[in-house]
Amino acid sequence: MKLFSSFSGILISGAIAVHLLLTAILFSSILMYVEKSYKDQFIDNVRTTSNMLANQSAIYLDKNDKTIEGFLDELLLSGTITHAEIEIKNAGTYLPQETSNSGVSFQEDFFFSQHDDNTYFIAAPIHTQKLNGVLKIGFDETLIQENIDTTYARGIYLATGYVVLVIILILIFIPRLTSSLRLLKSAAQKISSGNNNKSLKINTRIDEFTSLINSLETMRLSMLQQHKEVERKEIYIREITNRMADAMIVMNKEMIIQSLNSSAEKIFGFKSSEVTGTKFEKFSHHVHLKQIAITVKNCI
Repeated sequence: MKLFSSFSGILISGAIAVHLLLTAILFSSILMYVEKSYKDQFIDNVRTTSNMLANQSAIYLDKNDKTIEGFLDELLLSGTITHAEIEIKNAGTYLPQETSNSGVSFQEDFFFSQHDDNTYFIAAPIHTQKLNGVLKIGFDETLIQENIDTTYARGIYLATGYVVLVIILILIFIPRLTSSLRLLKSAAQKISSGNNNKSLKINTRIDEFTSLINSLETMRLSMLQQHKEVERKEIYIREITNRMADAMIVMNKEMIIQSLNSSAEKIFGFKSSEVTGTKFEKFSHHVHLKQIAITVKNCI
């Protein structure tokens, strides 16, 4: 493809690829860090809350059974707790009276979403002067998971917007950055085709391009000087040959006439422009010229 064979195309595709890679690494790292922070904060809050509730349960256990069951009902009605029960050693289990648990069996968790049941189960010890037990409580993970999903969605939107903005800026600025190089390429092609009379005037703020332009301008001036020197020598040689009394025919190794001097034009009756580019054998209609042509051909 032409896009990947041009300097601008390589710069554009390379810059986009680098930004895509860095954006993916950066945003995925940030989102994973945010996700971990959400989960760690949730677990810390759960542990703190469960210990506090265990201490409250110890107070209610010193009263009567109806008070502790009502306490468990209040926990379930809070909205953030889906399971609550108190297991007393050698004395049975207290369950909520008016509300029911989520129906998920208690499995203590040690990290977020361990058993894929949207509930973080934790057991907090209860100690009183008379009883020892465990508060088994389950906290709803749904809200935290929704926050994590929302964060990922917003992160993807933000990353996509950033990439689109970067691509637009790349497509705007890289062609401008390489415009001097394209003008330089066009000027070099003109010089190589022999059109070296016009000086290079390309405005750029890039030092490397400025140095390249100056070098090309120096080369152009040198070629122009050499061309003028060759033309001067050709005119000088042409004047010498035209002043010669002897006829002179200039040919290449294929015996094709390149030019005639003035004496040759007078002797043979042809203008130099009329026979230039023709075979000498066609021009040599005289017998002695044919012999010269054969002799010259044998010598080449």
